[in-house]
Amino acid sequence: MRPILAVLLALSATVVPATSVAAASLPSGHFTWTGSAAASFAVPSDLRLTSSWHSSKLNLDYVRYQQFAAPFGTYVDGAQVTVVRRDNEQLIVGGAYYPGLRSVRAPLLSVTEALKIAADARGGLIDLPDLIRGLATQRANLRLDPETDRPFFLVATAAPANNRYQQIDALSGELLATWGGVDQITAGQGVGVKGDTKNLDSHPFNTIVDLTKNAGGWKLQSTDDKFITYDALGGNSVTGNQVISDADNKWGTDTPREAAGVDAQYYAALTVQFYQQKLGYDWINDCAVDLAPPAPQPHGTYGWPYKVRSVVHFDYSPGGNPYDNAFWDQEKFYMVYGDGGATDRPLSAGQDVVSHELSHAVTQCTNNLIYEWESGALNESFSDIMATAAEFTLEEPLSSNCRLAPGQTRCADWLLGEDLATSASGAVIRSLADPEAEGQPSHYAERYHPNPPTQPGDCTGSNDECGVHTNSGIPNHAFYLLVNGGRNARCSGPTDPQADCDVVVPPTSLENAMQIWFSGFVTLSDDATMCDARNATVAAAETAPFGSVTDIVATRLAWQAVGLGDQCDLSTDFKISLSDPTIELAPDASGQTVLSLDRGSYDDPVSYTVDKVGPATVTRNPTSNGVSNSAGTTVTVDADVGATDGIYPVLVTATSTGDTHYAAASFVIDAEAPLVSVSSARFLAMSSVTIGGAIPLGVTWSATDAQSGIASAQLEHSPNGSGWVAVPGTSPTQYVATAGPHQFHVVASDAVGNDATSSALVRTLTGFQETALTYTGAWSTNTTATAWGTTKYSKQVRATATLTFTGTDVVWIAQRGPKRGVANVFIDGVKTHVDLYSTSLSERRVAFIASGLSAGQHTIKIKVKATSGRPRVDVDGVFVLNP
Repeated sequence: MRPILAVLLALSATVVPATSVAAASLPSGHFTWTGSAAASFAVPSDLRLTSSWHSSKLNLDYVRYQQFAAPFGTYVDGAQVTVVRRDNEQLIVGGAYYPGLRSVRAPLLSVTEALKIAADARGGLIDLPDLIRGLATQRANLRLDPETDRPFFLVATAAPANNRYQQIDALSGELLATWGGVDQITAGQGVGVKGDTKNLDSHPFNTIVDLTKNAGGWKLQSTDDKFITYDALGGNSVTGNQVISDADNKWGTDTPREAAGVDAQYYAALTVQFYQQKLGYDWINDCAVDLAPPAPQPHGTYGWPYKVRSVVHFDYSPGGNPYDNAFWDQEKFYMVYGDGGATDRPLSAGQDVVSHELSHAVTQCTNNLIYEWESGALNESFSDIMATAAEFTLEEPLSSNCRLAPGQTRCADWLLGEDLATSASGAVIRSLADPEAEGQPSHYAERYHPNPPTQPGDCTGSNDECGVHTNSGIPNHAFYLLVNGGRNARCSGPTDPQADCDVVVPPTSLENAMQIWFSGFVTLSDDATMCDARNATVAAAETAPFGSVTDIVATRLAWQAVGLGDQCDLSTDFKISLSDPTIELAPDASGQTVLSLDRGSYDDPVSYTVDKVGPATVTRNPTSNGVSNSAGTTVTVDADVGATDGIYPVLVTATSTGDTHYAAASFVIDAEAPLVSVSSARFLAMSSVTIGGAIPLGVTWSATDAQSGIASAQLEHSPNGSGWVAVPGTSPTQYVATAGPHQFHVVASDAVGNDATSSALVRTLTGFQETALTYTGAWSTNTTATAWGTTKYSKQVRATATLTFTGTDVVWIAQRGPKRGVANVFIDGVKTHVDLYSTSLSERRVAFIASGLSAGQHTIKIKVKATSGRPRVDVDGVFVLNP
């Protein structure tokens, strides 16, 4: 059912840029149309208007339709079409539609029967903890699977911090699929959780938040009653909580528990303002539409979406550990925040967390992306992206006590949830700049697949609802590259063998990027794939007020860099492509890429134009139009003399009888040498000493190039000041060093040929065997010399071995084994506990490391702290590193 369908539709997504297509010839499945195809679209009779809104920012009207199948008027699952218009001109039509679909089989189950089956099946009431089962509610509506023509009930079960969805076959009662629907983010004046003062009456974005005076004091709600914040008082109820109130209008000062409410109210208002002012979308009013059942969103029961409701101090299991999470409850329409864990603040303390949750509400109101598989990953990604865009737009001041990384000078960043951590080294939830740093893929080829789900169709918390929080890293990184430009974060340069490392994205503005993303995403059907999202945002980039060379090229290449390129475009007429997506150039140099045409069975003449932005001349040869399948056109880029370093777009447009297709590339101007350095050489934990007294060092080094990328990089070593020899391996590289001086440097070249050599890191390695130490208490010497000399050992409690040395790094070498005991090691009097036990006798290994000591003299003292049955502590020697 749906999980399989999501995969199949990834292969059937179609982009038709411009062709005159009547409604009768609409494709079956997912599609995105622009140009004359969109202009000539006529709404079929089985599409019913569900919502519409106007973006004053972009002067665009969005009209959304849902397909219902005759003769029963059954809601068609995943079949939504959105039309984007300006001044009554249709610019984009996208979504999914199934022409001629009929509901030929009436359901054999009643709604009551479907609810009973769902309650006792996987993912239903039976799977809810006893604690909350009695608080759950259920609803069901009938839908039609367009792939099988089979009717099914979509059953929604809502409980505190749990929304579960099940598909129940309306003919047989079989459970077809199950997934979750609650986002789990895990990871006057008022004072917020971080101790910063927030103005709840006015601020630079003219929030409508105000405080209402009544007989009971002041309430944390707006004068128009549209923004309200509640206190769950440590309970697990989402609804029915009390509005936060204060007797003297001093919020969060004399009553600290109000601080979480201050943040929730303030950031929710800012986020609504962000959508209104930057994207032209009024979430409260544009979504205030009651739909005839069966509706895509259940309006009305809790006042959706006339109010922005926030709940703080929620605890899933009252009396237990604090709830370290936040979620948007898509059944009851509340944003809910726990109080965080041992190392986290209350979740409403993060502006990006609040904006993330409210963006789930925007998703539910616009495209209602189903919370599983790729559609669920897109749902999560949209919230991450809009929350981050809001963070840069709102630009909190440093006085907000935001968390700053080393060198960070502004609060806005590309991390999610970083302000929740109570320490500067605390964890973050996700990184758009480097998804892999937080356990997410940054490329489609590396996406997470449940292996397999426990049962066919099962998407659960244990498999991340089939990858919603994991695979969201892929579109997240595409958006980051659209704004900032560059290569996929996992790529070192064009010679990196990983897929699509030859793609370099030219940057566009954050303003354009977030508007392109929003305009594309709101046209998606609820079961959209990542290819659908790529096609929709590409279509938006090609449509005014965008449509610039930079917008089109950057959007196309951003998706290509994460593995979602032209393979998503299954156009049936003709296609064009470029052999090289990026041309790396030095100033005043020349490079080429080859344009190819795939005609298929298309016979009409094709004409080309080539546009660029940046300091270069771009030509093509031959200049004639209408090339055949086998012929190629060479596109040459000649960089200007003294051209400024940067990443610039090139766009090839192919046109024929109203059909338009694009091919995108970038050219990189790079006159700067790579940045190279060797940052450290350190001892390695648990490493062994050789017979000759050599010990491995871990050498950390880097080679980066922000423009054309690293083509080659190598660590080199010079022992005792002699010639340089290559050391194989990536950073940190292991080098086995003997006593004496050592020098390390890095040599590197970028893709243009600029070379760089780092300054040398110099270290002197000194080895002290056991005889160099001073001993107190009873120590014995091994009668048989082994690797690297003899050994001193003691079984006497409080016996010591001491060495005074000059250096910044020191290690103690000893054997571990079943009878080896415990020691306390003191560095300049500071104690560390070391246990030498292991199941078998080991080689002589590093038992203890102290690194980063100040330059100068230090003392290491090893003190025996024997245990019963494991009394022995060995001293085989000490190694020291000195700058």
